Amino acid sequence: MQNTTIFLLGKIYQTFFNLEDNQIFFSNQSYTIPNNNKLFVVLEEVSTATLSNNRKYQEREDEQTQDIILEEFLSWQTRETFNINFCSKSHNGIDEARIKQTEFIPAIRSTFAKQTEEQHCFYIANSPNLQNISNVEGQSMMTRFLLTLTVFRTYNKTIALDYFNPPTYDIAVGL
Repeated sequence: MQNTTIFLLGKIYQTFFNLEDNQIFFSNQSYTIPNNNKLFVVLEEVSTATLSNNRKYQEREDEQTQDIILEEFLSWQTRETFNINFCSKSHNGIDEARIKQTEFIPAIRSTFAKQTEEQHCFYIANSPNLQNISNVEGQSMMTRFLLTLTVFRTYNKTIALDYFNPPTYDIAVGL
């Protein structure tokens, strides 16, 4: 779970805004935002499209037995779309989401974000879309901004294959 793209995006925002664990969560977790003016971040995975999928075989030598091991190396690239909601309730004119709205996009360009991208083989596209969707909340006085991000990610997996050398048969032809 801690290497999933949605978790890593959450970590980027949690670090950038110095949020506590109870201020950032995934959608559909049955969590009610408390009645305070803190910033809350809700992450939702919208879609994933596989852009390429490759397979190749590679051999390596077992260090202990010196046997040749055949492995299947799979790699695939995806385009993943996420919605990130930034929410807060207004108290005495203080509204964290409205105050910090100009920082939502720069957070994904921070040094920590870039280091996270490099470490986990993904890239956040340069065209995020930020919308003020506070009007959806009606009279609840909640401020909500929706940021839609596209992430390109590479995944790899190596699988050891059951491989054997077929036996050689000496066929004796006799009459």
